[in-house]
Amino acid sequence: MGRYIAIIAIIALGVGFFAGLRVTKTAMVKTADTYVNDHGLFDYRLVSTVGYDEDDVAAFAELDGIRAAEGSFSADFLAQTMSGDIVLRAHSITGTVNTLSLVSGRQPAQANECIVDARYYTESDIGTKIVLSAENEEDTLSLFRYAEYEIVGIANSVYYLNYERGSTSLGSGSVAAFIYIPYDGFDVDYYTDVSLLLAESG
Repeated sequence: MGRYIAIIAIIALGVGFFAGLRVTKTAMVKTADTYVNDHGLFDYRLVSTVGYDEDDVAAFAELDGIRAAEGSFSADFLAQTMSGDIVLRAHSITGTVNTLSLVSGRQPAQANECIVDARYYTESDIGTKIVLSAENEEDTLSLFRYAEYEIVGIANSVYYLNYERGSTSLGSGSVAAFIYIPYDGFDVDYYTDVSLLLAESG
């Protein structure tokens, strides 16, 4: 009887394991599709070293097959920490494309507030400040309206689907984390990126 029960248990375990593997791919793909659609991951990202303005974004939005077009600004900078400078990538907050998934805290209400990377920061960091390092070049410092930004939220970004945060020409050559600030938190009048959503996507 003991041997019989053991054989039945082994068969049941094998069937359950096999059934789980069969549905894993479908479940993971469905979860990923839902996540990227809910947060508007771009279908195309247009990058310009010259910059885009509102007229450019409006022109892209009027093209056939485009559901949404939104401009944004991003820049890498050195941030001062207790253990030394780290490289952060700052993005402007968007409303339709590449939206954030808030983990804790709130959305920024002022231009000198920010949301930070949930993989690098914790809830205990809310209320502290991101300080631009004096080691930044003047051209970099001139892109930011403020010398420091208060952390008011922790979030995940659909723009970053893995653990890597990208490479950079600053510091160690790799980006430690991202931060999102309102567009008014930058001292610029142009966009570096335009993200497009196609009408048939989502």
